[in-house]
Amino acid sequence: MTPLAAAIITVLSVIFIITALECLCRKKVSYILTTSGEIADNIEVRLRVLLKKNPRSEIFVADNSHTDEAKIILEKLSADYPQIHIIRT
Repeated sequence: MTPLAAAIITVLSVIFIITALECLCRKKVSYILTTSGEIADNIEVRLRVLLKKNPRSEIFVADNSHTDEAKIILEKLSADYPQIHIIRT
């Protein structure tokens, strides 16, 4: 890994932690999901179930997917639901 890539990952991790802590301080429920090895349909179902159970929750998705299908689904869901935050890794 190049020093630039390591620095970018570090900065994104810090932003992720700050945002998650901010949500916790506002007493909202927060979830953190990863997509590594996920089937695209599975991540969509999981997100919709979480949103249905806790509509005010903040959901952070660390996107490790290698398929365009999963990325498209995540982009669509994050556009439809502002409480879904996608972090590309």
